[in-house]
Amino acid sequence: MKTSQPRPIRLLLLATPVIAALSLLAAGQASAGERDTTVTGSGGRSHTRNADRTKDSTEVTRTGADGKTRTRETERTGTGSTTTVNGANGKSATAETTRGGGGSSSTITGSGGKTATATTTRADGTSSTTVTGADGKTATHEVERGSGQVSATTTGPNGKTRTRQSQRNREGASGSTTRANGQVTTHETAHNESGTTSTITGSGGKTATVETTRTGTAPTTQPTTKP
Repeated sequence: MKTSQPRPIRLLLLATPVIAALSLLAAGQASAGERDTTVTGSGGRSHTRNADRTKDSTEVTRTGADGKTRTRETERTGTGSTTTVNGANGKSATAETTRGGGGSSSTITGSGGKTATATTTRADGTSSTTVTGADGKTATHEVERGSGQVSATTTGPNGKTRTRQSQRNREGASGSTTRANGQVTTHETAHNESGTTSTITGSGGKTATVETTRTGTAPTTQPTTKP
């Protein structure tokens, strides 16, 4: 029988990437000026994007083929940023981010006035993010990096964890993901002169392989001697 998580928990689990995306958008630095872009599909339908950037602010307006618009406004300061997103339905959400002391704190407020917060601390190759939803439930995400290795652990509001480990070197990469139900998926990637081979092994032992082959010959340089 198929089960699904309660809506508040699903929203909480989605809060981390949403906050991260808004924070990255707020932190992004681009050259000042205004830029208009129009994309027209094969059916003749088009949508436009207008971006107006200054040193301390960014305003982006998107207009869909249906004529509805969506806007995103960001104000930046030396210690953080504030981003406001207005949807085509007239609803809005804001994200306020404060940075300093080796970490950051973000608060997202939805159109209904409910808030979710994310607090991140960083030190010596590690980072820890705690997300608290409008219902008070929390989820954590901890990452540790070092010597080509990355280990990440996510703990949901129900206490269940998901871990991901990976390592890279000149020859390729390998890693594994352990889900909350205990299932493990592994992946290995090997590089060679002719291309790349990636193998994914599921918890049931079944594997999938992707091979990428380079075409063409790289130019070679012959040694030369001066007369």
